[in-house]
Amino acid sequence: PLAGIEPLSFKINEFEDIRPYKKLIGGFGPSVELEDQKVSEIITFAISKELKRNGHKILSSTDPNKADVIIEGVVRRYWVEGRDQFFGGSKVTADVEIEISVTSVGTEKPFTKVYLGNYYFKPSFGLNAFNIGPIYTDAINQALLNMLKEFTTDEDFLSKIKKVKRSE
Repeated sequence: PLAGIEPLSFKINEFEDIRPYKKLIGGFGPSVELEDQKVSEIITFAISKELKRNGHKILSSTDPNKADVIIEGVVRRYWVEGRDQFFGGSKVTADVEIEISVTSVGTEKPFTKVYLGNYYFKPSFGLNAFNIGPIYTDAINQALLNMLKEFTTDEDFLSKIKKVKRSE
């Protein structure tokens, strides 16, 4: 659906991360922290990549050109956890919850909505400090992809950007 919309130029402002522990993205069992990248940067990159993949242009924050659409928002949740259950095996769950605001040229009020992405799976082996990093990374990435799919296929969002008056 997003690819079927006439190409627009988007500017994506850095998302505000309101989670209490900015580097921590996983726990219950071994915890996982981000070392070099902020969650807000991960979200911005993922949204930018998806919009580009669908034929739209991304303007940098320093680009003097005027964007047709501005996207910004709040990171509410970005979390993955694993549990070893005594008889039930291991379980990994990941959740991404982002509040996204979309403002288009010529409109006063932004469109704002919360988007969720979840992922759950049961590995066929126990969780430990040696294998948890890649497992958590895969799980949180799947949750992020599920959130992106919810956002980019949302009828309310698509309706909003279909009405955008392109800037010259």
